[in-house]
Amino acid sequence: MSINFLCIAEELKGEPFMRTLREAGCKVFVVTREKSQHKPWPMEYIDELFVQPDSRDKPHDRQTMIAGTAWLMQEHGIDRVVALDDFDVEDAALIREEFRIPGMGQTTARHFRDKLAMRMLAQEHGIPSPAFSAMFRRHQVDEFCAKAPGPYVIKPRSEASALGIRKVDDSEEALRVYDELGEDAYRFLIECFAPGQVFHVDALVREHKVQFVRSSAYVDPPLSIVQGGGTFQTRTLDPASADSQELAVLTGRVMKAFGLRFSASHTEWIRDAQGRFLFLETSSRVGGAHISDMLAHATGVNLWAEWAKLELAELTGAKYTAPEDNGRFAAVTIRTVGQEWPQLQDIHLDADVQHVPKRYHAAVVLSSDKLAKVEAAQTKLYHELRGRFG
Repeated sequence: MSINFLCIAEELKGEPFMRTLREAGCKVFVVTREKSQHKPWPMEYIDELFVQPDSRDKPHDRQTMIAGTAWLMQEHGIDRVVALDDFDVEDAALIREEFRIPGMGQTTARHFRDKLAMRMLAQEHGIPSPAFSAMFRRHQVDEFCAKAPGPYVIKPRSEASALGIRKVDDSEEALRVYDELGEDAYRFLIECFAPGQVFHVDALVREHKVQFVRSSAYVDPPLSIVQGGGTFQTRTLDPASADSQELAVLTGRVMKAFGLRFSASHTEWIRDAQGRFLFLETSSRVGGAHISDMLAHATGVNLWAEWAKLELAELTGAKYTAPEDNGRFAAVTIRTVGQEWPQLQDIHLDADVQHVPKRYHAAVVLSSDKLAKVEAAQTKLYHELRGRFG
């Protein structure tokens, strides 16, 4: 009897995850959205692709999804449900709760989707974070601003990445935003803006313990890229560095506090003016923006494939041993351009180069045995792209 996985994926991603499951003899069912149904899904690894309407009526959507899952359960049975992106975490948790499928339930899932829940739990466990407040009532915002100096950022509690974040300078502007939000203000939180370099830690977790980890640093904060445009750039850190080791320890504390039993995870930190790492957010997924490709070139480890192996080990009770990091270094650079398929092969860089096909984007992964080579190549590439595409 086969092992059956239901993967929920609002966007096309996770091909190595599905391939690994299929190669292990599993059946793979995928639920996606109408907007993504015609994308090049790896159907050779998918038994059936189901499509949900692109509706804003979440209660109706979820009831339809439950009904569809009930049919799938009757026809085939479902052993595991996996959310391949942030937007899918709550839906996957709901299905697990409804059909009593092992894995992350709705309460734990909130800690990996709701930024207010993240902040409150981190505070409860003594994990350093920027000062914050809920926005349930106007006086909460007023009192918070009176105690904590601006500027501030007002964040949607459940959006992914830096989407929907607004930076405000003072309490007057913060209260004006609160009034503009009206009945939706409860969906946001306010926190002190902490300028500094942003880091991300990508890991594999089993039984609340980090089994594999690699830390990286964004060249520019993601918020500045999303709001101001420019070039997305990140690169791996030296795993032997003090920063890498501290970030790994801090991320381990987050995984234990947040109750993550088994999954890939992507966690973000910022280093403030005092040199402290402050917790920004975490997730129970593989990092986006081709970070997984960067890490594969740096470590020799495909996090999507390893996540699938981790899920199978948890399901079957098999022993799981995380792979060794091969200790290389890598970077990824992505820039929006005016050409549908930009040709970049004539840019000569002193590093190993992988061009990632991405419409209207210049996307390149660089790797080398030397961190300095990666840094120099990424800097050269940045200036070449600016000169070529403006």
